[in-house]
Amino acid sequence: MYLDSIISALIAVSGAGLFASASGQKARAPREFVGQVAAYALVPRMAVTCVAYVLIALEMLVAVLLLPPRFRSLAAGTGSALLLLYGFGMLVNLWRGRRALDCGCMGPYAVRPIAYWMVWRNGALAVLLACAAVPSAARPWAFTDVVTLLCGIAVMVALYQATDELFGRVLPAAKHLRMQT
Repeated sequence: MYLDSIISALIAVSGAGLFASASGQKARAPREFVGQVAAYALVPRMAVTCVAYVLIALEMLVAVLLLPPRFRSLAAGTGSALLLLYGFGMLVNLWRGRRALDCGCMGPYAVRPIAYWMVWRNGALAVLLACAAVPSAARPWAFTDVVTLLCGIAVMVALYQATDELFGRVLPAAKHLRMQT
């Protein structure tokens, strides 16, 4: 089974953008990210700083290695594993009743409490990113392929932001309004 090279590139570029954005935010405030990792209470205290810096580095590496097709499978697998790991960390803390815990998704300046929808989002993104590991059929690209790729990236960004807005802000606010009436 082969994936069309445009679809593979679309998934890879979108995933690279996601990981570049996330790692960039965390790298701008590494001490705060160390605090976020510690707050999850899943890593021994003496290893928290090391784990936080390794996570930032892995995210950066995934962002860079998703772009060249030669390393795409390795990067897609690593990125999928990171997304599942983050989802698992959120799930464990939700089970512990720690719903006010910051997800740490986009660094310390975008504080967002964890929620079950984020676990599902990470799972869906992990599956989508894993698709980039499927070998792609090599073929020459036409101008329409480039347009398709650029429009596809715009759609992926819009879909991610709309989902984040809907589940992260709109539905919780609507639930709060319903409770008041």
